[in-house]
Amino acid sequence: MADPSNSFPMLRSIDPYGNTIFNRLQVQVLLGELEQVRNRPGVQIDGLVYLCHLALGRPHRYLWFIGD
Repeated sequence: MADPSNSFPMLRSIDPYGNTIFNRLQVQVLLGELEQVRNRPGVQIDGLVYLCHLALGRPHRYLWFIGD
């Protein structure tokens, strides 16, 4: 059985109270994680997937999550 603590390292690293910033390499990993959860019932992530693609669209872009 897979260790659930290692299943989604990028999603797990988002701090709901502080800021989280992902670089290009991290966004690529995050997209893979989002594809794994995309078809689960009640999951709405189309907007987040769009933002990931925007971050990957040009060099020197980051994906920011602003907590609180």
